[in-house]
Amino acid sequence: MIAFNQSLALDMFGKRSNNTKHQSKLWRVLQRRSFTIVFLLIAILLPTIILVAIVDFVSTAKSKDAEVHSAALRSELSQFALALRDDESAAIAAFPDIYASSQRSLRAVPVVTPFFKYFLKRDNAKSFDARNLQWAAPAACSLDFSFPPSIKGETEDTARICLGYLSDDLAGPYLYFSLRYPTNRITRHSQGTDFFNADHVELNLKNSKKKVRLQLVYEPATLALDRYPSQPQRFVGLHEVTGYFGDDPRRPTRAVSGQAFEHAIRTGSGQERTYVTLLVRIDSSLLLDSVASGAGSELQNVRGAVGIYVKDSVQRKASLLYDIPYDRSGVALMSLEKLYIANVPSKALLTLSIQNGENNNEVWRSDSIPEEVRKPSGFQIASDNWAKLIVSWFGYKSQEANASQNLGKSTNMLATLRQSGVLLPDVATRSFLYLTVALGLIIVAISYWTYSLFYLRRVSKISYLFASWKTVDVQLFKPAEGNNEISMLSRVIYLLISRSHSRSERLQRRIQRERNEQIERNRVEQEHVRNRKAILDAIGHEIKSPLQSLSIQIHKDNVAANRHVQRMMRAVYALDLATSVESGLQASMMVSNYQDVANYVSAFAKNTAAEGVIFDGQDSGVIAYFDPIALDTVFDHILSNAYRLRTAGTEITISLKKTLSAVQIEICNDGPKIEDGKEEAIFMLGVSSKTENGNLGQGLFAARAQMVGMKGSIRAENRTNGVAFILYLMSKQD
Repeated sequence: MIAFNQSLALDMFGKRSNNTKHQSKLWRVLQRRSFTIVFLLIAILLPTIILVAIVDFVSTAKSKDAEVHSAALRSELSQFALALRDDESAAIAAFPDIYASSQRSLRAVPVVTPFFKYFLKRDNAKSFDARNLQWAAPAACSLDFSFPPSIKGETEDTARICLGYLSDDLAGPYLYFSLRYPTNRITRHSQGTDFFNADHVELNLKNSKKKVRLQLVYEPATLALDRYPSQPQRFVGLHEVTGYFGDDPRRPTRAVSGQAFEHAIRTGSGQERTYVTLLVRIDSSLLLDSVASGAGSELQNVRGAVGIYVKDSVQRKASLLYDIPYDRSGVALMSLEKLYIANVPSKALLTLSIQNGENNNEVWRSDSIPEEVRKPSGFQIASDNWAKLIVSWFGYKSQEANASQNLGKSTNMLATLRQSGVLLPDVATRSFLYLTVALGLIIVAISYWTYSLFYLRRVSKISYLFASWKTVDVQLFKPAEGNNEISMLSRVIYLLISRSHSRSERLQRRIQRERNEQIERNRVEQEHVRNRKAILDAIGHEIKSPLQSLSIQIHKDNVAANRHVQRMMRAVYALDLATSVESGLQASMMVSNYQDVANYVSAFAKNTAAEGVIFDGQDSGVIAYFDPIALDTVFDHILSNAYRLRTAGTEITISLKKTLSAVQIEICNDGPKIEDGKEEAIFMLGVSSKTENGNLGQGLFAARAQMVGMKGSIRAENRTNGVAFILYLMSKQD
């Protein structure tokens, strides 16, 4: 039982260990490909989310289209009705046929709300200040006429005119004329003088029966002059408007009365310009034969033409600056067309009708507007068509939607908005098209990025193989075409890899060539070594026998002779075992140990004192690691050069001193110095200062070889008067 449990535990542990290994391996793979995995996840999620949004959008629209469509039309119709109930547009609701078009010529139009007044009256004269005066004509009857700019920096000059009458004027039928135009400071008219000596407005009125020409001139405000002569600053820019018939400045008419004022307006260019606004009332008896109650309807046949004359400081007479003939059309500030375009963005069919019992008499339809005005933009048409196409894939067709609303309690006019064939609201279809375009762009971008990603992965893999020197036998990728970033990167990497591949091939060929050359050199050198070994064997054999006989014959008490024979015996045995002269010199037999080097050096100096060698140091007590025979060889080679190169008559000094780490022996002589930079070269084999033929330059080379054999070292340096050779031996530590 215990054995079974142990085997079961081992199996479970082994499985768990294998699972851990697999998980670790999977995690490493995911880490190495984290960018690719995250990119692919995003690439899948983005189109999926947009597709879900489109499907949800269409499904919601399909289930709630009737409600949404009707609600949208009701909202638009409510906005239109609210715009008509405004005081500014009340006349449009009352007279839709007159105010339908956004452009019309200057003719008398009916207004509902009175707008004529005197700016300066006895009631407000005490507190009046022309600088605070503000007034504007009703927008419904106002027309804008554009002219080329009279000053630099402006796009155009605009004259705004209103010619109207009250439809139920209890005071009698009057024409009300309002004009606003840009000008310099007004030049007033003096009674009895020519009109062309001052600024004035020529107003021409006509109907089917009569024609009247009035000259409207600016004169001082008599009320201000009479009652407040000491306060002229309060009335600056305020003028009385007087009317004259024809060209006679002597006949002012009481049928025309009004006032005008100057004020500054900031234009679209940001500049402030001076405008003058005049408001006059004209007695309709000038044009109508009868002024009885109800004759106001005849005023709608009155047409007008305006000429605006301006005089500046340079001109002697006023000149015609703005001319508005009878047949010229102006742009209405407010009309049914503008209200329809502004408040009915769906461009559904709008019908205005008057309820008369059970019958409805249509007075205006929005399809009377020119098609280019009410037609949706090209983008909106494309959006609607695309929405129809996509929604049709779901087997869905929209039904007609309509909405109706009475325009007010005081009127029996009914507005009806009707639309068919529109599947979604205009905002929805535009959003739908945006989503579809975004989806297409995302799919194209993801396709391009996916191709680029896998291409870059292949490039990076090949680049990694080359960079890590794992292989050079890799099939190179084809560089991408084009001038974008990926193409440039692939071409750069391809060029680098190609160059690296070429360099690798050249390096392999060079290494192989050098290997072959080295093999050939080794073969030749081996032949030379065998040849020299044979020669050295022969020489060693010829020298060993006489040396052995000589060593037997020399008496033991002859220390110097025995030392020289021992040096020769060591050299011969070393050469016999060596493959070259160099290795023979370096492999000479030594017996080194710690002994008194001061005793040895002082004795050596005494033996060579006759040759001019002196010793500077203690005679004994300095223990160092050396072989006397090898050190004697070193001294002989160094003193040989010193004897030859020293200045005649000078001595050679051998000094000895002990440092913390070694015993230092210096051999100094006066004479020529070593050439700069060649202090180390003189210890190389074959380097010699002798000029005789046959010298091999082995002395200092052998000296260094002997010092190395004793675990010491040697170096040369220039002194003030000559050269010093410095020997270092290991000292015995206390």
